[in-house]
Amino acid sequence: MTDYLYPNEHVVALARLQALEQIEDACTLEQLITLGVGAGWNCLEIGAGAGSIAYWLADQVGKEGRVVATDVQPHLLDSERCEVWRHDIVEDALPPQTFDLAHMRHVLIHVPQEQHERIFSKVLSTLKPGGVLLVEESDFSTWQVDAGTPEPLRSTCEQGIQDVLWVYAERGMDVRLGQHLGALAKRVGFQVTRMTRRARTVVGGSAEARFHQISFQQLAASLTQTHPPVAAKVARLGECLEDPRLSYRTRTTIAVSAERA
Repeated sequence: MTDYLYPNEHVVALARLQALEQIEDACTLEQLITLGVGAGWNCLEIGAGAGSIAYWLADQVGKEGRVVATDVQPHLLDSERCEVWRHDIVEDALPPQTFDLAHMRHVLIHVPQEQHERIFSKVLSTLKPGGVLLVEESDFSTWQVDAGTPEPLRSTCEQGIQDVLWVYAERGMDVRLGQHLGALAKRVGFQVTRMTRRARTVVGGSAEARFHQISFQQLAASLTQTHPPVAAKVARLGECLEDPRLSYRTRTTIAVSAERA
């Protein structure tokens, strides 16, 4: 996965990933518990980030099981708590029929959409018969500033959001990816068993706004050399997120559970 917008080597990367864990982990763990993850399972955590889900899985599967946490930049992961692979889900192979569970969260959004079906096929092949996939991705079509946010704060944020989405689309990223997960899974041979959606209203200055602020700080840094005017507007969007007068609806996170028949 080349030219990643949010590299783990950035100075704020760990803070960003840990903030994402605080926002998303409770919902992810509920999904994993529903799937019945337990002792002896072999689990694959793709794009493990700061590692919280991989470590939780390791606690559940115990010594009888196995957890492999992958990342293109895995230096933030603790190899004493699970098995760690430097692995690019786009370029690198996966062993066939090895895992009972594979999980991806906000990974595919960073991959050009023409690669998505091939990645789903690769994940299908690495699961044992009866193995399960949990994939969580964003639908950015719900991301908008509430009408009650005063001007010029509202207009500045709306412009910043459009610039972020333009950057994503310009790179071939599917900003409505969450909507397409079920169809993608079915096309390669998965049986979809569950789909859930979650979105929240966020107020400037809150913990979740802080996650978005860190993200845009990192994104602006990635764009400084290639798109300086856009980088400046993304940076201004990040600054606006400190303002408690701001209220906005987040992206929708869509989670799909599916089985290998």
